[in-house]
Amino acid sequence: MINRARTTDGIKLTFSLSLDRAVSVVGDFNDWDPAAHPLKPRTNGKRSVVVTLPTGTRHAFRYLADGGHFFDDPDADGYEANGYGDVHGLLEVDAPRARAAAVTTTTATAPKAPKPRSAPTRKKA
Repeated sequence: MINRARTTDGIKLTFSLSLDRAVSVVGDFNDWDPAAHPLKPRTNGKRSVVVTLPTGTRHAFRYLADGGHFFDDPDADGYEANGYGDVHGLLEVDAPRARAAAVTTTTATAPKAPKPRSAPTRKKA
């Protein structure tokens, strides 16, 4: 999960995961350095870290877990090929209000109707 909030310095991004092992957020904003932004364990059972980036910038990022396992965040603004036969997530660092409007627009779809259930069969006596 990625939460965004405006600050005087730009946009504060809080990266949060429910994971029971060491993990860092790495990207072009920290030279892909896993020591720069490790997610720290919190009392709620999640791990999180805060990164502040300038408004109006675009960044590539991934998570790097112990053992060298890379993975992406489903809340990324997009994905692109990373040149290693895989992808990385993208962050479009914009104002939180504009981001929330975009999310509302894309998630405001009608819910799917439940599948009809067949009537129970009765045993003949």
